[in-house]
Amino acid sequence: MRTRFPLPIAHRWRETEARMSAGDQRAACNAVLDTDEILLCYMALITLALAWEAGIPLGSTAAIKEKPTSGRGGPGLGDWAAVMQEAATSRNLRELPHQHPIHSIRSLQADQDAADAGQRRSGSRNDDAHLRRLDPIDLPPAVKRPSPP
Repeated sequence: MRTRFPLPIAHRWRETEARMSAGDQRAACNAVLDTDEILLCYMALITLALAWEAGIPLGSTAAIKEKPTSGRGGPGLGDWAAVMQEAATSRNLRELPHQHPIHSIRSLQADQDAADAGQRRSGSRNDDAHLRRLDPIDLPPAVKRPSPP
């Protein structure tokens, strides 16, 4: 991952590995969540590009376009998750030829393990934002828990 993936992903992955090997579980947990968000963002951007190239508009782009112009900041985790969810359920995307690369991305969303991990990611981010952080004793298993693409 850290040598073959694009820099935004590889950099975060390396940082996560470094934090995990340093033994600081809180920093490692934060790095895992950050890496997870970068992966989701990257996948959503690829999805948007493939949909755009195919001439298929996604409604989830409206919120992404609106945020910077309204002064509410940029897109966030929920926006990227919405893109991926819409791609998974889009009838128009489903009708693209079988060999189209978007189907590989769409199949990730159909996986139950990925859906469960997405729920954990969302819950972890919400808990962190509302200062409901994990106790130090619960950090090691949380850091090792797999997360979705």
